[in-house]
Amino acid sequence: MVKPLPIDHVTAVVPDADAAARRLGALLGRPPVSVLDDARMTVRTLPGGCELHVVTLGPRAVPVRPSVPAASWHHIGLAVDSMAEAMAHAAALGMRALGEPVVTGPGVREVFLDPGSTAGVLIQLVERALPGRAPAGGFRLETSGVSRLVAQTTDTKGKDHRDRHTR
Repeated sequence: MVKPLPIDHVTAVVPDADAAARRLGALLGRPPVSVLDDARMTVRTLPGGCELHVVTLGPRAVPVRPSVPAASWHHIGLAVDSMAEAMAHAAALGMRALGEPVVTGPGVREVFLDPGSTAGVLIQLVERALPGRAPAGGFRLETSGVSRLVAQTTDTKGKDHRDRHTR
């Protein structure tokens, strides 16, 4: 029997990540623990039983949708104990990874599953070497790793994989 996978995080694409992080942080009673700013995106991570990532797309980002009028969700991140086992289980279910797992921070490996094989839902598998979430002081995201991971979600023509028809 397969162990149920807990949700690791939910990512919302918003017009202003800083404003969203302030509002949501106030509601949740905790400030962001991680910050990433680059030309593709601005990310603020709010801690909790399930992390909440609020993202504003930057000038070099491939659009999540051709037009995003307001906040929208992007993907579901699932916490896995073993990336190899999780990928094998996904493959046994007919799901395909969009690339190889990418190191995105100390002890963190991530990969996206092809939404064409997951009924149109973009799912991210997240393996953390250390149990739990980011420490109170936050953790350092590796911009190059995050960029390689984000690149998995677009095809060679820059089209968002979620726009493809499902099998």
